[in-house]
Amino acid sequence: MKHLDIGVVREILMSMPEVQESTIHGFPSFKTHRKLLACPAIHSSAEPDSLMIKMSSAERDQLLADEPHKYYLTDHYAKSSVVLVRLSEIDRKSLRSLLERAWQFLNQNRRELKSIKPSVGLKAAPKKRVTNHSTRSRGKRTSL
Repeated sequence: MKHLDIGVVREILMSMPEVQESTIHGFPSFKTHRKLLACPAIHSSAEPDSLMIKMSSAERDQLLADEPHKYYLTDHYAKSSVVLVRLSEIDRKSLRSLLERAWQFLNQNRRELKSIKPSVGLKAAPKKRVTNHSTRSRGKRTSL
């Protein structure tokens, strides 16, 4: 199995729609609609050559249970919806599949919001007219 690196991650992610390459703390990162999708796991608690990938907590928990030699977490990342991937332990096909699911996870809410249509027949409440009442009567001054 060929050892994968950030170049392979870049190649896979940049082939997906609406993915942009950026940087985070001087390292390459990949985003979709300004949301972080994946980047090298740069915290000191992470193992070298690890990738951080955004995903649902449920899917992450399943990966951690099924293949702990490929996927792991550290205390630093545990509260986020991410998984850490040992690039030395994953093949290209599995990495592509994982990145595609991460892309779908981040774009799911966007698609759901677009599918919600405003209710037909609802009318906006009439605007209230704001009047400014003066302390002066018409033509007469009032003394205080």
